[in-house]
Amino acid sequence: MIAILLLSTALTMPPAPPPPIADAAYAKAVGDAMRRFCMSEAGVRIVIADAVRNQSAAILTAQLMQGRAIDQELGDAAYADPLDIGRLERAKRARDAHLAARIAAGTDRSIGLIRQLSLADRRIYARRLSVMQPVTPDPLCAPPRADKAP
Repeated sequence: MIAILLLSTALTMPPAPPPPIADAAYAKAVGDAMRRFCMSEAGVRIVIADAVRNQSAAILTAQLMQGRAIDQELGDAAYADPLDIGRLERAKRARDAHLAARIAAGTDRSIGLIRQLSLADRRIYARRLSVMQPVTPDPLCAPPRADKAP
């Protein structure tokens, strides 16, 4: 009986927030990637600031909690007996809307970021958004040396 109570409590408790993101390591990885594609240092700083700001634990936790609540409702609706198709539809549409909003926010963020960059850096960043690759790929720059890291 106690095991059932503990299990039901564990299933209804909100999940713990994710651990903090290592901003320094993440920023270095983002910067190194942009430098590899020959982005200017000014552009690299703009991209790093945007990436770190949008990887904050508060933002990710809020999005994660909202997504989990929607997924929980979808699961509850799917396993309800009797099955309530209206409830299932509402939950599925809520999940679709949540995912669509996250995708749209990512597009808004990417376009806003591109507008902050120089013309040359805009081309570099825009090409990182595309899954299509030209026959002749863009040239790569040498990776930054450890003893010359910015």
